[in-house]
Amino acid sequence: MLVLRAIRCVSSLVAVCYVPLQVRYSATSSGEDAASNDAPDILQLHLRAETKVQKISKAMKAYLERAKAYESHSVFDAFGLHEPKARPIMKPPEDVFPREKAAQFDYSGRPFHYLFYTTKPHYYGVLHDAVSHVAELNRLETRMLNKGVAEPEAAMKLSLQDSTWLPKKDLEVLLVESLKDIQYEYFVKTLDRLAEHPYSSQVKEFIMKYRKPRMATFIRDEIPPLQYDETGRPYAKGSGARKHVRAEVTVWGNGTGKVTINGHGIEYFDQIADREQIMFPLQFTGLLMKVDIEATLNEAEGSSVRANAIPGLLTRDPRRRERKKPGQEGARRKYTWMGALVSSFFQTGGHLLSPGASESTRRVILELLEEMRSREASHIHWSSIESYLVQIPKGENVLSVVGPDNYNLLQRAIGFNCVELVRWILGRGCDVNRGVCSLPLHIAALQGNEEIVELLLKHGARVDTEARMCFPGPHNQVCELCSSVGGTGPSSDRYSERLQSAEYYAIDGDHSDILELLLAQGEDSWLPWQQKRPLLHLACERGAWNCVRFLVAERSEELNQCYDEYYPIHQAALQDKKFLELLIQCGAEVSARTTTQQLTVLHVVLLLGKKSAEETLSVLRALQDHGCRELLNEPDSLGNTPLHVLIVRYALEESRLGYQEPRPWTKWDMLHLVRYLLQSWCWA
Repeated sequence: MLVLRAIRCVSSLVAVCYVPLQVRYSATSSGEDAASNDAPDILQLHLRAETKVQKISKAMKAYLERAKAYESHSVFDAFGLHEPKARPIMKPPEDVFPREKAAQFDYSGRPFHYLFYTTKPHYYGVLHDAVSHVAELNRLETRMLNKGVAEPEAAMKLSLQDSTWLPKKDLEVLLVESLKDIQYEYFVKTLDRLAEHPYSSQVKEFIMKYRKPRMATFIRDEIPPLQYDETGRPYAKGSGARKHVRAEVTVWGNGTGKVTINGHGIEYFDQIADREQIMFPLQFTGLLMKVDIEATLNEAEGSSVRANAIPGLLTRDPRRRERKKPGQEGARRKYTWMGALVSSFFQTGGHLLSPGASESTRRVILELLEEMRSREASHIHWSSIESYLVQIPKGENVLSVVGPDNYNLLQRAIGFNCVELVRWILGRGCDVNRGVCSLPLHIAALQGNEEIVELLLKHGARVDTEARMCFPGPHNQVCELCSSVGGTGPSSDRYSERLQSAEYYAIDGDHSDILELLLAQGEDSWLPWQQKRPLLHLACERGAWNCVRFLVAERSEELNQCYDEYYPIHQAALQDKKFLELLIQCGAEVSARTTTQQLTVLHVVLLLGKKSAEETLSVLRALQDHGCRELLNEPDSLGNTPLHVLIVRYALEESRLGYQEPRPWTKWDMLHLVRYLLQSWCWA
């Protein structure tokens, strides 16, 4: 049994081993036959390779692709310079490295710019150029007036509706200088004055250099030409819309400010805010009390909607989406002057007055001027003046007519103190700031008519405008209108050659109430480099007692302020004794000296005074009683004491140089003064 089992195991092992050998042998023999008969099948090999690739796992496939990309990336950009993160977005070089000024000195140390020592030469250079252009345009306007062109064409004034002034930041970049807010305001104010000139188109290149265009994607409404009724009165029609309300508006020129809405007055709206919506365009354009408005509205609910439909102010700005603005309640809480026909008409309402006058109007005005000149010393009733005015049709520019002496009707009316005639002329919408000399506000301030001054200020008269005064006499020789009238006679005004503002003329007339009214309107100069002359110095210099009393209380800081070598007490010492006593009582220092010559008050009284010997002696006693005893032996910059100055004054009195009026001092007067100084311990 054991032997039989062993034989069976051996036979099974032999069978198992024999089968693989047979298979291997058969495969080898068949491969050899194929190799011997045909070439290798490449397509079959490729399919086998694809079959193997498809069997690779996703992780291995991603790894192989990444390895392949890394190999190509290493060949193309080994250092990673072309990676997006390796190239950050940078600002322009002019933003990172701002502009800097080049060398401002030459080899000898002299600055290139003539305004270098102002610390902002480019800024002040622009302002200086602007003032030069204003003076040039004024000369051009004068030449045109001499040629008979009273009103220039509208095209001569530069239109700035499509541009705005450069912001402060852009202006600083352009000038390469840092500016303060007040300096930027002066810049805008100066160039605004230049741009408002009737001949500003002559300097368009200079003005547009400091303006940038506005981004606008809408089409402006064309303003239709003015129409005239049978009486020659100009008017314009327009329409406004607000939600479901439609308004038809007619604006009449040469009006009195009357508002008619559906047959009612301004009381058609109960709310004050609704009335302000209608009056705001007139206030914005300076046409209050100058035009009449007639509006027709359809019946609809909502008073604010009806009020907004008349001026047409609230129009959506299509340039951007409206949102909440900082500093205001909502997105629609601010006026945007966009695309309303009536609003555009309001903005350009200055052409309501015709530029000239007809021949009949000219003849009537000349007759009225002649009668006012002949009867100026007497009284003319308003009824006689009104008989001339009823012959003048509306729409005529009455100020374009001047008399033989080159003065217009408004100047004569102010000189005649005829308030009714002044109010009638101002109701025609004239420009009260135009003229070569003798501006209306200056004449009223000099004469002291407070009611006329208030009327002129209400109609836009500027307080800071400077001009000379020739009225009522012949024009001064330096006046531009002197050659046109053919006369060169002397003017009756002793200050006619000076260019002065309205406050100065109020001081010349010694009208403290007028001066107070003008100061309330603001007295700051419009140019930053012009030194503002203290008014107290001027009042003391010209002997305006009422103005001095007002200014020592209103401007007490000017009591000890030096201007043009002198202090107010030096000017007061040359006037009546009460001027000096008032300033000393209010706190003026009697020990003040002039800056260059180091003259004390005693030097000024003895050398420059034009008083009599008795008045001079009285002033010397008053000064000694208030602390000038220590100054009796104080010398000036040349070493002259008050006693030396008195001897020099005596020599001038003897030679009669410069002291013809009043009567020169006699020898006895000089002896009394010398004796008084010696008795007061003045050293010889």
